[in-house]
Amino acid sequence: MIHRISNDYLFTFRVLLPLFLLLMVSCSEKIDLKLDESEIRLVVEGEITNEPARHLVKITRSAGYFSNRPPEAVEGALVSFTDGDLVYELVEESPGRYVTSPEVTGVPGKTYTLNLLIDGVDYQASSTMKEVMDIDSIQLRPSSRTEGVYEILLFAQEPATPGDFYMWRTYRNDTLLTDSISQVIFLSDDLINGRYINGLIVQTAEASPGDQITLEMLAVPEDYYQFVLTLMIESRWRGGPFDGPPANVNGNFSGNALGFFVAYSQTRKGLIVPSQKAIDFSLQIPFYPLQESE
Repeated sequence: MIHRISNDYLFTFRVLLPLFLLLMVSCSEKIDLKLDESEIRLVVEGEITNEPARHLVKITRSAGYFSNRPPEAVEGALVSFTDGDLVYELVEESPGRYVTSPEVTGVPGKTYTLNLLIDGVDYQASSTMKEVMDIDSIQLRPSSRTEGVYEILLFAQEPATPGDFYMWRTYRNDTLLTDSISQVIFLSDDLINGRYINGLIVQTAEASPGDQITLEMLAVPEDYYQFVLTLMIESRWRGGPFDGPPANVNGNFSGNALGFFVAYSQTRKGLIVPSQKAIDFSLQIPFYPLQESE
């Protein structure tokens, strides 16, 4: 059956359609959304190690979410830390950067407390330094995936006490290659506790024959390990369709300050990258390179 459209319907359609389109084009209005600025908070990065050094504490203020300016350095703060017996005063070497005298050395087993006085407000954080295990040796193995990159294999006896946490950094000819937290490898001893580490790949380095490669191993407290893990989850490991909105990562400071003060011990081992002819390509490392300690 064929349905015919009446002339009245066609007339109505021809008149109303242009009016509708005109309204759609003309009804536009600029809307300015007023978004709340994020709260400005103190941000502190500080550390002390088991080696004599000018240990650094950096203090800044956070910026707004839409700000394109660098964080504001906090000047004129009173900064010190104590191990319960001695108090170490830090001096401001440049805006927002406070350092100890070069002979200050942390001791594993001690708890260090960082104290800040800024604009009449006290901030505090504490961290206990753990003992780092000795490195027996390291070896280099050319990567099978990327030319010019070497896998760094660790050989060491992990202590039998549970609850140890490690981080690894690499240097090439005294230049730090892992200069951001996303490049640092970190691991708990859940799977290696008390076992001999027989060639575990803990870092990689791009290098050429003749370069000096140094592996640096850190023993860090559990709360710092969890802080780094959460930081990675909220930043580098995001992007999935089910991720929630990012959030600030809480550290160990009082007074609503962000950041972390960490005490850690460290050790290192280095070697020279050999020529390709000198590399033992027959080196066989077990897929699961852990052995029960005797």
